[in-house]
This record gives sequence, structure tokens and C-alpha cells, in this order.
Amino acid sequence: LVLVALLVRLDSKGPVLFRQTRTGKDGHPFQIYKFRTMRVLDDGAVVHQATRGDARVTRVGALLRRTSIDELPQLL
Repeated sequence: LVLVALLVRLDSKGPVLFRQTRTGKDGHPFQIYKFRTMRVLDDGAVVHQATRGDARVTRVGALLRRTSIDELPQLL
């Protein structure tokens, strides 16, 4: 996790972790934490999902998404 955090930090400016509001069971909102894989931090009522070849995804972020490593902070 420390190595991934370092790679994210070196690849682009901004925080290492990304927090987003999701809707869970019975419509209750909760916060999800992931490694940041994009240059923007969208959270709110309208969140534009990433698409294939999305220019907002960083180089390290593309690798993290492909391998699902960006999801690891949820385990903590």
C-alpha cells in the first residue's frame, strides 16, 4: 500500500486517496476510499464515470484500475 501511495503521489499532483459517496443498502449513503487514479476529484450528485481512453486517468491510475489495486484502501 505504501508503494502504491508513493507511485500515485509521484505520478500526479493531488491527494493519494480519493473519497466518494456511494449509496448502500436501503439507500443509505456511505464513503468509499480508493487510490486516486484520475486528475480530477468528482463527488456529488452527478459524477462522470471514466470511459476507455479517458484523458483524466493518470498513467499509474490506468495500471491500478486494470489490476483493481485502486480498490485496496477499502480493506482498511
